[in-house]
Amino acid sequence: MQVKLELKIVSAENHTAPQRGQKEGQKELSPRQLDIIHLLENTPDATMPKIAEVMAITYRTVRRDME
Repeated sequence: MQVKLELKIVSAENHTAPQRGQKEGQKELSPRQLDIIHLLENTPDATMPKIAEVMAITYRTVRRDME
């Protein structure tokens, strides 16, 4: 199974209004999701099992956080 990840990093300076391109009602990223993004910035070819191993979380947790 292959998983395609599209990563879009936006500045969250104004928390009261949706960011450009962000739909009303979208949730903010959790600290763990931000950690995953930072890991991918440094290791863009990391796989989900490798991310799970490095972060000491399960594969399912990585998959859920990346949805």
